[in-house]
Amino acid sequence: MRPGYYIAIDPQKKLVILGIHGTYTVYDLITDIVASSDEEVTSEGYSTHYGTAEAACWLS
Repeated sequence: MRPGYYIAIDPQKKLVILGIHGTYTVYDLITDIVASSDEEVTSEGYSTHYGTAEAACWLS
């Protein structure tokens, strides 16, 4: 539930860019499988699959 990511900074344009890698490893595949389950998480009026919510919480 921990996706690969990269943070880049562009000081000229004053930007911070967060890139999140898609499925690349077996661990990413496990997150995908859990994310495709029927279990949903709802918060603040939004809903998503459990694996996606867990990965987002880990990134925050």
